[in-house]
Amino acid sequence: MTKRPSTTIFTGHDSVRQAHGVIKPHIRHTGVERARHLEEGSGEVWLKLECHQITGSFKARGALYRMSDLTDKDRADGVIACSAGNHGLGVALASELYGVPATIFVPRTVDVARKRALEEYACSLHLFGEDYDQCEIQARQLAHEEGKTFISPYNDPLVIAGQGTIGIELMEQIPHMEVVLVAVGGGLHEDVAPVAVRVTLAVPDEGKAGGGPVESHHEPRRLLSVLAVPPPRADGLDLPLHLSSQGLLTPCAP
Repeated sequence: MTKRPSTTIFTGHDSVRQAHGVIKPHIRHTGVERARHLEEGSGEVWLKLECHQITGSFKARGALYRMSDLTDKDRADGVIACSAGNHGLGVALASELYGVPATIFVPRTVDVARKRALEEYACSLHLFGEDYDQCEIQARQLAHEEGKTFISPYNDPLVIAGQGTIGIELMEQIPHMEVVLVAVGGGLHEDVAPVAVRVTLAVPDEGKAGGGPVESHHEPRRLLSVLAVPPPRADGLDLPLHLSSQGLLTPCAP
């Protein structure tokens, strides 16, 4: 069976700016909101409201940019993706926009609300496996057998560049920011950690920071500091991580 790759890919700031130019007409320029209740003993705290993005998360950004780069043949052949919901919704949206047949694999344990949202799109939805890893292995194998493009939620430079466009917007909205905190876990693992790098390319290195649930035992790479926090209420962050055969932590549910 096809093994899941563990390579971490980092893209350049120019790639992120290019991605922003491509997807900007198709996404919401989500707002920022000051969170005064979090400011005790600190400076200003602002939230980037990607929960207001078209599909409800930042994942649409990477999926749209990846889909825009497909050749005519790739579009005709169709794409396959694996997701715990958010990446799948992004791919489903992008597939409708670009007229590309899409097959989305999700674990049988997928959140009911995300499953219902996926069913509203014209994609082919398959429930497989009890966790994300099983599901991705199956999706990759089918993509290989059918000659279709597999759109990874975390291991694709174009997807990463698309997610990094959050940083471009943040620099425009809060040019005086000094520290960016990015939650790392589940869907915010391999691909969203570079968002912090994208954001902090324009600020001092001491501005890099990552955060993740204690239970994940995940230490974001290429981030200057790690902040351990209590178990989150957001189900997208409160997810188990697997230790791969290469010794790298991989998420169960992007």
